[in-house]
This record gives sequence, structure tokens and C-alpha cells, in this order.
Amino acid sequence: MANWISETFQVLANISTALGIPLAISLFYQDRKKEIREREYIAYDSLDSNYIEYLKLCLDNPDLDVFDLPIEEGKERLSEQERRETIMFGILFSVLERAFLMYEDESTGIKIRRRIEWERYIVNDWIPREKFRKMWKIQGEGYYINFVRYMNSLIRQYENGRQK
Repeated sequence: MANWISETFQVLANISTALGIPLAISLFYQDRKKEIREREYIAYDSLDSNYIEYLKLCLDNPDLDVFDLPIEEGKERLSEQERRETIMFGILFSVLERAFLMYEDESTGIKIRRRIEWERYIVNDWIPREKFRKMWKIQGEGYYINFVRYMNSLIRQYENGRQK
């Protein structure tokens, strides 16, 4: 009887080792991926904050040729108001992109609800504005590809819904 119990425990120990090691490796790699994503987001967040600060400088100095849309001689120049609006839309798009990145991989209930509210905000408050859509078509391609696809699909849905 003692031999049977000893053999049973040995088998159970072998099974737990056989299952435990791959599980531990899997958890290690999942944790590692999460750390890498967090470091990447922190780096992105820092760069994006600096970019927004730069855009604020452009906003304070719309007469200088330092924004993405160059001031070219011989071409129709944007008015100061149009340059300022363009710069402000750049800031808005950066903020929306940052929120998209925060919500992109989240699956917890509260973050899903926040993402739904965030999307509703874009769809109801911004997409219907012709100027927003126009500025997105001018500036939108320079952002994170998944965000660009997402925004383009929201705009397409809106425009297709209006045409019917």
C-alpha cells in the first residue's frame, strides 16, 4: 500500500513538473511582452508629449515656417486662422491617437466602457464636422497605422451613411 502511495505521488510530481515548467515559461514570456509594451508606450507617450509641445510653439508662432505645411512663395497661403486650426487639429489627432493606444489592447470591463464612450465622442462630436474630416485627410496618414485604419473606417462609415 505504501509503495502504491509513493508511486502515485511520484507520478503526480512528474505531471506537475511536466505541466508547471511550460506554464512558468509561458507566464514569463507573457510578463516580458507586457513589460516591453509598457516601455514602448512610455517612450511613445514621452515623444508624443514633446510633439504636442512643439505644436503649441507652432500655434504661438503661425507666421513662422515651422509647421508640417510649409509656407511657400507663389502658392496660395493659408490665413493665420487656417494655419492655427490646422495645428490645433494636429494636437487633437495626437491626443486621440494616444487614447486609441491606451484602449487598443484592453479587455477589462471599465476600459471597454471608456473606449465605447471615447468612440462615441469621436463619432458624435468630431466626425460630422467637415473641417475635421478635411484635416484628417490632410494630416491623418502620419499616425500609427492601426489608428489610421480605425479613423478612416469611422469616417467611411459616416460618409456612407450620409449618402444613403
